[in-house]
Amino acid sequence: MRVGLLAVGGLSAAILATGLALLLRPERAIEYQERYAERVATVGPEDAPDYYDQTRADRRDTFLLGGLVLSLVGGALLAFTVYGTLFL
Repeated sequence: MRVGLLAVGGLSAAILATGLALLLRPERAIEYQERYAERVATVGPEDAPDYYDQTRADRRDTFLLGGLVLSLVGGALLAFTVYGTLFL
């Protein structure tokens, strides 16, 4: 039982950390996304800078929303894990 709680606690901490990273540093996430797009996209940021500049605000909002959702889910899972460890 403790191993399961430890695994869920670790997973929830990782989800919470990822969510906080996206929520607090969306510009960094956009930089990573553009670097990845340079390698794999057929039309990268260098080929279509207007497209990437126009969608920057939308991508920032998407990362903020995703970070918020992941932070809430990770926090709830962590709270349930702590509750289960202490009171069950």
